[in-house]
Amino acid sequence: MSCRTLIGLVNAGLWRAEERDRLLSSIRGLLSEMCVVIDVRVGSRRLEVDAFVDRERLPQVISKLRSLSEVEYVRELSADSLDEEDPLRVGVEFFNDERYWEAHETWEGVWRNSTGGEKEAVSALILVAAAYVHLQRGRAERYFSVLRRAMEKLERLSVQRIGHIDLGPLRREVQERLSNRCVRAVRIGSREKLKSY
Repeated sequence: MSCRTLIGLVNAGLWRAEERDRLLSSIRGLLSEMCVVIDVRVGSRRLEVDAFVDRERLPQVISKLRSLSEVEYVRELSADSLDEEDPLRVGVEFFNDERYWEAHETWEGVWRNSTGGEKEAVSALILVAAAYVHLQRGRAERYFSVLRRAMEKLERLSVQRIGHIDLGPLRREVQERLSNRCVRAVRIGSREKLKSY
């Protein structure tokens, strides 16, 4: 049985997001007999391979990908895997670890169950994550476009916090990226020095 699977490969400066289309083609070729590769996303820390993989073939897929780089993680996605106990916190952890697609998906569950100002705040978080997914796909202009939409939502919010997240610092960080046309990662809830793409 095929399962949607995310496989994170360590990116020790091997790949850049601008190379994403070439990498997608190469990885599809490498794994063509074993699985269906949906997407690849290139971050400063890892290359994320998003594929439908038969469980029996997963060891072969991992072995092939190890020829490219060390495998950092393998995560099979199912309805249960996206139904986290504290999805807001888990989404922040994914986001701060540059696992933007997973943050986006995790927060969508929160969004579906929210109302009012909380729903709008989660929508803004989802847009920030989506902007970074576009960046990992090598689409800088789309990154800025989606980040502008996120900023518009952040500016209109009636709430300043959602759960443990103070939205003020995020709003300032997003505004800085837009003002300076900077493609550096933002973090939620931390002032740790960040890597540029």
